[in-house]
Amino acid sequence: MISNGAIAGMLLLTLFELALPIVAYIVLRRRAALRIHNVLVGVGVFVVFVFLLQGAVHAVFLRLNVTTAAWLVTHPLPFAIYIALTAALFEETGRFVGNRFLVRRDPGVATPLAYGLGHGGIECILVGAFSTASLLVMGLLVQSGHGEVLKLPPESIEQIKMHLGAANFFNSLVGGPERASGLVFQIALSFLVWRAVTAPRLRLLWWLAAVGAHFAINLPAGLVQAGVLAPSVILLEAGYLAAASLIVTMLVRTRGQLLLAPGRAG
Repeated sequence: MISNGAIAGMLLLTLFELALPIVAYIVLRRRAALRIHNVLVGVGVFVVFVFLLQGAVHAVFLRLNVTTAAWLVTHPLPFAIYIALTAALFEETGRFVGNRFLVRRDPGVATPLAYGLGHGGIECILVGAFSTASLLVMGLLVQSGHGEVLKLPPESIEQIKMHLGAANFFNSLVGGPERASGLVFQIALSFLVWRAVTAPRLRLLWWLAAVGAHFAINLPAGLVQAGVLAPSVILLEAGYLAAASLIVTMLVRTRGQLLLAPGRAG
């Protein structure tokens, strides 16, 4: 049974996840002279590299190839590493391609900030808001006795019942800070990759730094998904914010003028 408080909390969370990147763009647009083109590049790169390309790789290794699928499912740690590494490689490669070849360069922080808002913002909407709304709709269908329309296996139906049955107004909102800190982390990674774009001699090093940071922050989530670690939203949020702070500090201490360079990279 889904409580009215849980329903209200999930609806509020969905609205927050939808509004967060939009409000962030409106607030920052005039202060940093953000270009909507660069925001849309971030959106498009995320969709292509994560949902299409990374999704195709997952389809091969987790569904079509029975051998790898069976092995990964029965080996939680390699599965978590696979999930974290593929996410890091595809997102940071896409981020580099977008910032190197597709954005229109502006002075100051405008270019990586706009791209990061697009990349992180669409993740907040697609992975956050749509997932929250979908879970709520599925729960309401199951509760009303129409769960058969979902065409899910019985164990999945039971998981939905258990998850939403334990939900209340307050614990339904814990995903909000996670999404906010995740958006900050995505923007920080965009600055890190922008450094790779504007510093040709150290391009590979900065790109590897972005991949490593992304992998490190995704690994705990992968371990949770694999069942190795118990879920802890607070730890994930702290990890996002700590990683973002570390990246910003590193950039400031390593000749920030390269970060701000508007000219073409070599």
